[in-house]
Amino acid sequence: MNHYTEIAISQKAHDLLTVWLLEKKFAPKHMKKHFVKVFDGKNREIFIGEEKIPVGNPGGQKKFSFETFFLDENLKPARLGITVFD
Repeated sequence: MNHYTEIAISQKAHDLLTVWLLEKKFAPKHMKKHFVKVFDGKNREIFIGEEKIPVGNPGGQKKFSFETFFLDENLKPARLGITVFD
C-alpha cells in the first residue's frame, strides 16, 4: 500500500502546482491555505523563488519534493516548489 501513498502525494502535488501556476497568485498566505487543505496532517514546505515557507514542522522519515518554474514579473525564471514529509 505504500506506493499508493506516494502516487497520491505526487498527484496532489502536481495538481496544486498547476493550480498555483494558472492562478498566478503567489501570496504565501493564500498558498498555505491551499496546501493545508490538500495535505492535511502532513508537514510541508513551499518554495517561491529563493523563499522557503514552512507549513507545520517540516521533517519526517520520507521527503517528497516537486518543483516547476514560471516567469516572474520581470520575465525571469523563478522556481515554485513544494516538499511533503510523510
